[in-house]
Formats: sequence, C-alpha cells, structure tokens
Amino acid sequence: MRKLTSLAVILLMGVLVLSGASAALADDSLTGNWSGTWKCPEGEIKSGAMHGNITQSGNNVTGNFTLQGTVEGDISGPLKGTATGGLFVGDITASGWSMHLDGKYTSSSINGNYSGPLGNGTFSVNRQ
Repeated sequence: MRKLTSLAVILLMGVLVLSGASAALADDSLTGNWSGTWKCPEGEIKSGAMHGNITQSGNNVTGNFTLQGTVEGDISGPLKGTATGGLFVGDITASGWSMHLDGKYTSSSINGNYSGPLGNGTFSVNRQ
C-alpha cells in the first residue's frame, strides 16, 4: 500500500509539472503590441520606425503594422502569417503591394529580413 501511495504522489507531481509546462508554452503567444525599426542598407532611405499589433491563434498570426518614413511615406496594412517553433513568416499588404517578413521570434522580440517592392532589408520589433 505504501508503494502504491508513493507511486500515486509521483504521478500526480509529474502531471502538475507537465501542466505548468503547457501553461508556460501558452504564455509565449505573440499576441500584443510591438514596436521597433526597419533597415534598408541599399535604399534611398536607410531606416525607419515600425509598430503594430499581433493576434496569435495556434500557429496563425494576424494584425496591423505601420512602417514610418519609407520612400512612399508612412505605410499601414494588415499582417498575415505563421509563427511556429521560433520561426516567424508573414506578409504585410498595403496599397496593392506586399512586404514579406521572414525571421525568428521569442516571447519578447521578432527579428529577421524583409523583401518587397520598396527594397530588401532587416527588421526588429520588441513587445511593448
């Protein structure tokens, strides 16, 4: 009987640890407000600010972002993409063009490369 009780306690502790791990993973959602910079080394304008919001549901991310100070002025548009296993892929569309984002994320930052008709470069945003 004593071995059975010990085994039950060990199993209960294992379930609690795994439950905590699942809750921690759920907290890594990218949902929230983000702010940072874009850089275009070869562009007419070399850098500017960007900010927006993301909503994550499973691996899917949606939101809206604004890029400030581009050669076209400030540009805003919807974001649609995926975030899984630390990899972030998405597109911001505005005024008939699309900017592709490809990078890595943590719960507090997203960093990577972008490409589109306004040029190619890097971006970095942090959770606000």
